[in-house]
Amino acid sequence: MRKVSVDDLAALPKCEGFREMLQNNLFRVLLVVIGANIGCSIGTFLSIPNILFPLFNKIMGFN
Repeated sequence: MRKVSVDDLAALPKCEGFREMLQNNLFRVLLVVIGANIGCSIGTFLSIPNILFPLFNKIMGFN
């Protein structure tokens, strides 16, 4: 497992291309964090109607 160092943070603004950024360990960690956050957001927005609509229908007595 690779560790992120202060040198990775210092080298991040100096990267000129995407390929160069992929070699930076800090950038890879940030990509994983961004992907996880986007995935959680999509999952939350897709599951809200499946949870809230039946709950409101049961509370209001429409069922």
